[in-house]
Amino acid sequence: MKARLYTEASEAISGIDKEKANDIYALSFYIENGSWMPSITIGYNTNEQVKLMVEKASSLSEARWNYAFWIQNDLCVFGEEGSGFSSSASIDAMKSEFSKEIKEYNTGEKQNDWSACDDAAAEIANRTWNIAAEVAAELHQSNLIVEKFNRPIPIIVHETEYYQKIADINKIANPNGEADEFFVEWMHF
Repeated sequence: MKARLYTEASEAISGIDKEKANDIYALSFYIENGSWMPSITIGYNTNEQVKLMVEKASSLSEARWNYAFWIQNDLCVFGEEGSGFSSSASIDAMKSEFSKEIKEYNTGEKQNDWSACDDAAAEIANRTWNIAAEVAAELHQSNLIVEKFNRPIPIIVHETEYYQKIADINKIANPNGEADEFFVEWMHF
């Protein structure tokens, strides 16, 4: 799954046109926990979008870092069945990665054991967060981000809320301080 996510993320980021890349200040790995399998939506935000949203937000920091004010674009959606952006290979990679948990979730004695189902779902979610952070870090290390944007920019791994887990995971995802502005301005760390 990790290799497939890296490939799809690299292709999506590489496909951003040069003019748009000049205005992008952050990438997004938005994780949504679905009914049984999370998805990762890869997108970005631009300085132009911040200018449009600053009057609607409570502050410049909110307009810049709160995903609710972002463009909400989908370069690709990794792992979401039925999405026109997600490849069948990404769905197969996720199913393969989590086959043990999915089996426990759907079959046998544990099928009616809600606690076991919750445990399997939590394991799937935790591993998805860790894989997303590792892929983001590898994208930085590969130099793809600097080559595409002519500067380092953060890859924010997140959901709709921001809390300690988000801060911790983004330290992994942005190992060279790429997300420091996000931490200071929005997470207040």
